[in-house]
Amino acid sequence: MLKSLLIQIKTHPLGSFFLIITYAVCILALSLGLSYSTYAKQSDLDFNNGNPDHIARKTINFSDSIDFEKFIKLSETTGENAEVQIFRQGLSITKSETANMTAVYYKILPEYIVPILDGRYFNQTEIEKGAKVAVIGKNLDKSTYTKGDEKYINIGNDTFKIIGIVGRTKNSDTFANSLYIPLKALSTSMQATINEDMQLSVLIRKNDMKPTSESKAFNEGILQMDPDATIENERVISTSFGNDRLKNTIFEILLMLVIGIINVANISVFWILDRTKEFAVKKTFGAGNYTLGYEILKEMLALSLTGALISILLQYGINYSLGDLFKFSITPSLANFILILLLSVICGFIVTFIILKKVMKMQPAAVLKS
Repeated sequence: MLKSLLIQIKTHPLGSFFLIITYAVCILALSLGLSYSTYAKQSDLDFNNGNPDHIARKTINFSDSIDFEKFIKLSETTGENAEVQIFRQGLSITKSETANMTAVYYKILPEYIVPILDGRYFNQTEIEKGAKVAVIGKNLDKSTYTKGDEKYINIGNDTFKIIGIVGRTKNSDTFANSLYIPLKALSTSMQATINEDMQLSVLIRKNDMKPTSESKAFNEGILQMDPDATIENERVISTSFGNDRLKNTIFEILLMLVIGIINVANISVFWILDRTKEFAVKKTFGAGNYTLGYEILKEMLALSLTGALISILLQYGINYSLGDLFKFSITPSLANFILILLLSVICGFIVTFIILKKVMKMQPAAVLKS
């Protein structure tokens, strides 16, 4: 295949150049589209704290102080099949610093875990024992202190060991002021702070499906704790970066693929004209359609794979020089490499078919006379 490529570049430099460049530009556009669609999906998951179709959100207004011992037992029951999270915005860390706290409980590893920039997330032992460990956003790092090789953060009268930093390399502001702790690690002072409002924001998330039965049982458990409590079930809506945006992006990728193939096919006409006599001579000396098709396929795959390689190098170059201008990472991922390889092969086969159809209609005698 490499030999075929070198021969083509040497004997038909202009046609080969245009084909390679067209392949490279089209595949690069598609690869960038894939990077954006990945970002759109991640943004939606981060915003909703998981797949919106697998989440139930609710706000609970208690008529009296929350009995956290009973609440944790209820969460343990619900946590057999689903994850339970409670939220508290504006939790005081220092006199000038606040955090958006999320306390979590689960027994089955959730399908969505917040992205970790450094360190790790909770393990099951820490969740069950209510270990004083925390995962924090980048803005809270200035409120931490180091002791030995470990980092710690003080929340009221409690000290938590930092085990991870949450966020994404780009667009990590979503988690900048976040504080994640095990639900059982809620201290008496934290419980007292939450009880000032007598209100809890709760999320129940189940892997692979809507937590309908778990949400219903949870509501019943809350009303057993506090018959006068009111429960507002919230509707979870995808962001503009969600399913509709993802569908539009996929449509745009497919549209770019069609346009790319059309452009390559049009340029291939010039490539055929440049080689008309060559094909006519080969057909005159007995070359069949299979032989010509195999030869053309090798050349097209060599050209398209060369274009794919150039598109990868271009994407790395754009990421290195202009990466800060993009809200999402454009560093080629494994998915990008797979897409690029598949597209180059598909384009090679489609363009070979288009070219071969025209070659099959060619009349060698008429071509050689002209």
